[in-house]
Amino acid sequence: MAALRSALPEDLRDHPSIAKAEKPEDFIRQAVNAEKLVGVNPNRVLTIPEQGDTDGFRNALYKLGLPEAMDNYAIEPPKDADGNPLQGFSTDTDLAKGFLSKAHEAGVMPKQAEALYHWFAEQTQGHQKAQAEQAEQAFNQNIATLKEQWGDNYDANLGLADFAAKKLGISNKVSDAGLGHDPDVLGALAQVGKLLGEDHEVTPGGGGNPSAGYREQGMDLLRRAQETRNPQEARRLNQEAQHFFAKARGG
Repeated sequence: MAALRSALPEDLRDHPSIAKAEKPEDFIRQAVNAEKLVGVNPNRVLTIPEQGDTDGFRNALYKLGLPEAMDNYAIEPPKDADGNPLQGFSTDTDLAKGFLSKAHEAGVMPKQAEALYHWFAEQTQGHQKAQAEQAEQAFNQNIATLKEQWGDNYDANLGLADFAAKKLGISNKVSDAGLGHDPDVLGALAQVGKLLGEDHEVTPGGGGNPSAGYREQGMDLLRRAQETRNPQEARRLNQEAQHFFAKARGG
């Protein structure tokens, strides 16, 4: 190779591409590859950018097929096993637009972006279905617990609990907090309903009547239980409230 290189003109002898050649056939391979590039559209020639060349890397991605604008992503909406579009995951939703915007920013090609979005939609729908099933199981378990605790008084106690919640003005809070069928909450509300149904209306101060004072404390604890976002604290407050309601009845 040294003899071959020394036979070259001086302006070629130290050229970087010549310096890379280690065997005579390397010269031939370089010539063949160079001929292949003659007449090729420059836009189809991909140059590997240097490390840290952000613009060069982006331009390389454009040549490989990345749309220059996020709006030019053309992906199919995800579908279920029967070929029906997954509800909530069409490509014109804010979720899809946000996903595609981030995908474009990260340089994800359209086909890969489509595959990722389909996977995300399927996983999300699966989690939503699992959560719905868990909520239904919890609901059925709570109903079974209440029926076991109340027996033949189940319907009557539900009515008392509903009456108390409306009287206290907390029906919406109970429902919004997902406690509409919680055994502890409904148990406490049913006790309040019994007290109110016996014409023991709760009045501030209790008028010197100890039972009224106990009821007022129980009602205050019950309100606090509905306002807290801590389930354990809500149960503790409900239990304390039931204790005061029992004392109000002389128990």
